Amino acid sequence: MPASWSRLKPFHQSVKMIERHGDSIVSYCNSSNKVSPGLVEGINNKVCVIQRRAYGIKDREYLKLKILSSFLPEL
Repeated sequence: MPASWSRLKPFHQSVKMIERHGDSIVSYCNSSNKVSPGLVEGINNKVCVIQRRAYGIKDREYLKLKILSSFLPEL
């Protein structure tokens, strides 16, 4: 019996989430597209620190530039 036939709301939410992100899940399973989870966590942590330091700044473009500039190689 498929989960979408269930009367429980959490199952319906899970099915909808999998349907929304199905392409990403399939591309992750492709062996040529593997990215280290450590690298992704490191990038996410760096972005979170930049967002914390930019607290109160309303300009999203400025935040985007700060994030992009943090990944430029140092000269």
